[in-house]
Amino acid sequence: MSINVDGVFLGTKTFTKLLAETGRGTRFGASIINISSIMGMVGYSEASAYNAGKGAVRLFTKAVAIEFAQSARLFA
Repeated sequence: MSINVDGVFLGTKTFTKLLAETGRGTRFGASIINISSIMGMVGYSEASAYNAGKGAVRLFTKAVAIEFAQSARLFA
């Protein structure tokens, strides 16, 4: 969980300001790309911790995208 979830969270947190600045200064904005797997969508036996970590990455990424979109509209 530390690598799969905390690593994605800390990487996103670290570069949020840089991405916001870059996004404002370019035509197409900025992107965060987090990699998960099908196991973040479908549960398999004997892989519950892995499923939970990959599911957390998927939902975290979606939530951050919504937050960025909302803040971009506020500051546009």
